[in-house]
Amino acid sequence: MKLDTQSGYTNQKTTEREIIEKKSLKNSKKSDKRSSCKNYLTNHLNYMILLLNIIGIILYRISLIGCYGGEENYCITHFVVQFKILGSLLIISSLIVSVTICLIIWKKIKIIHLIYIIPTYYIFFYFYDRGENLEKHGGINFKIFNIILILFIILINYLVILLKLFKKKYYLSFLSLISLILIFPLFNIYINLKGKCVDWEYGLNNEKLIYLSKEACSIYPPPKCELDYFFGKFNLSKIYTHNFNKKSVAVKYLPKNLKKSNHLGFPISNIYYWDNKFSNVEYYKYVSKHMIDMETFIPNQGIPTPEITVKFDKNEEGTLNINLIRNETLVKERKKLENKNSLFKNVLVIFIDTASRGMLKRGLKKLFKFLESFMGNNINSNKKYGVYQFFKYHSLGGYTHINIQPMFYGKSMKSKGGIEFIKYYKQNGYITGMSICLCNSENFFDKYGKFTQYTEKVFYDHENNAVFCDPNYYDYKNGPKGLKGQNSLTKRILYGKQANEIQIEYAKQFWEKYKDSRKLFKLVLLDGHEDTSETIKFLDEPLTNFLNGLYQQDLLKDSIFFIVSDHGLHMPKFHYFFSRQQFIHDRLIPLLVIFYDKNNNDINDGEIYQNQQKFVTAYDIYETFIHIPFGKENDKTIFGISLFSYIDESIRKCKNYLELTSKNCRCKIKK
Repeated sequence: MKLDTQSGYTNQKTTEREIIEKKSLKNSKKSDKRSSCKNYLTNHLNYMILLLNIIGIILYRISLIGCYGGEENYCITHFVVQFKILGSLLIISSLIVSVTICLIIWKKIKIIHLIYIIPTYYIFFYFYDRGENLEKHGGINFKIFNIILILFIILINYLVILLKLFKKKYYLSFLSLISLILIFPLFNIYINLKGKCVDWEYGLNNEKLIYLSKEACSIYPPPKCELDYFFGKFNLSKIYTHNFNKKSVAVKYLPKNLKKSNHLGFPISNIYYWDNKFSNVEYYKYVSKHMIDMETFIPNQGIPTPEITVKFDKNEEGTLNINLIRNETLVKERKKLENKNSLFKNVLVIFIDTASRGMLKRGLKKLFKFLESFMGNNINSNKKYGVYQFFKYHSLGGYTHINIQPMFYGKSMKSKGGIEFIKYYKQNGYITGMSICLCNSENFFDKYGKFTQYTEKVFYDHENNAVFCDPNYYDYKNGPKGLKGQNSLTKRILYGKQANEIQIEYAKQFWEKYKDSRKLFKLVLLDGHEDTSETIKFLDEPLTNFLNGLYQQDLLKDSIFFIVSDHGLHMPKFHYFFSRQQFIHDRLIPLLVIFYDKNNNDINDGEIYQNQQKFVTAYDIYETFIHIPFGKENDKTIFGISLFSYIDESIRKCKNYLELTSKNCRCKIKK
């Protein structure tokens, strides 16, 4: 019995040993497999990453599909509408690159093997997706890609740190993870509390938007005003501001005979041939070809004397000089055409691209106070000047072309027969001037002539735009840049002056040198047209000083000026992730203020006062523009009525405007 027991025990022990050995062998095989797999991954990781990056480039390329015409409205709208599809491709592409960068940071991949990977992305993006002329969604993809890339790199590294921390202090890791999860909703709650719309309804002189009953349009404030909270928090000019003034840059595309000159003149742009399909690039080439060497220039030899010149010193740094030249022959010619019925002698149109009604209070505070100083009860006030703000001026769409063609040409986009309003001013004896900080003769960022072909181009008598073709400001071969040019995220400085100061100085000289003549000047300012919505504040002081200077010199007598925009902020920004309420409202409720000398007895102050609270659009602005030189109302457009006339708002509906979709309509009708 004892032997049997001992034998059974021995057999049991042997069996247990065999099981342990089998498990050990099995684990060993698993370990070998893991080791083999790990070795394989280590040895082939570079190739796998390369393959993933190729996939990432392909995905990025696909995200650009659908926009090749350079049309602003379609390009940007296409991206926003298709964001669920295109955005997912961008996110995956950005994730791949962020993982690659993190692996380099952690030294899991040898940098030497990735020289051909990371640069591939940025070379590909730079040469293919610069956003030039708003092609391929206007470079939105590239901006979003980089934002997501930075966020992914931060997030991945944060999670890796948490994982390492978890092995040592799991509770601390757990708390950190919870804080990461809660940070977004908590910050969103904070924004909701801070971003309450306290005074969105109020405008100049504390006047308030009125909500009408029955069938009239009522525009209600947004539930949240996140733009008010974020304004001032993304001022990149505090970090970076640069004076672009180098000769080497200015002359790099000029003919050889001009490259050695230290004194260059920008050509008078209104004397050149104009084709309705004239593109931005062709316009630049025209300006470049006609640049003038002021060191050898002889006046009165068939070429008009340049009004803007740049002189380079020994360090090849340029200084800009502006000298607008009064044309006596023109004065005499226009004097003969003067219409005694014209409503005002002087007309100033200040067009500020991408400025909402709220931006006047938020970003143009000095201008706001200047305008308020002339206000009282506008109907009964004895003050010399009247100031009127239009609370329900409604954008036809959130982008430029859809608004400026009705505003300046009286026709909708792609409707033939649009006539620029200045034609009627010239016919009625006005001398005309214009300044725009674009390398073009109009606010058309239009590479292929998609829009200009539908309009009749009329040149201004004085034009200031050629200076903004200088590569120090705009390089036509490389497209708009984030830190220079008309879409710069920082203060735009060219030859020691802000771009808006160059424009305003030209306008000031025009106003002073033709002070005794009938005149119209259009000042097109793009300070608000950028991603942070901050640079518009740098326009505030120069513009206010300009208008105050005209007032102090009594140069606003028998004058009217318009401060008008096409739309508000129309690019999704950081605040868009927290709330879109004010963003949508501001995009579609742009700025419109009219200031005029009230001593003119032909204006019915009561009508314009009432129209402040009525639904008006760019079509009405066009009709107001052409009402002035003729001294009577025009009835050629279907939708437009002069703002000096009675407007029956009950027959006005968003659906009556082909451009204005129900989604964009801010009007609420009480039945």
